[in-house]
Amino acid sequence: MKPLQFPYKVLLANIVVAIIFSFLYILSQKSGPRDGFGIIFGLTCLLSGLINLFLGLVFIFIKERDWRVGFFISSAVLFVLSGISCGSSF
Repeated sequence: MKPLQFPYKVLLANIVVAIIFSFLYILSQKSGPRDGFGIIFGLTCLLSGLINLFLGLVFIFIKERDWRVGFFISSAVLFVLSGISCGSSF
């Protein structure tokens, strides 16, 4: 099995961070553990996608290709996950 390429490692790390932040937020609320997880996960993915888009633009000027590609791919996937999770929770 060949190792994962660097941009996909960035993508995987960003998705895991979004899931962890969503779980921590849901567990910190007084409502049930399942109430509103889709909305919270969607908003976390949207915010993470915006941050990743900004970081990708920053890495354009620094000329770090692997980081730039990783953050742009992460941004696109997080925006799609945001739309899917928020849309399915309504």
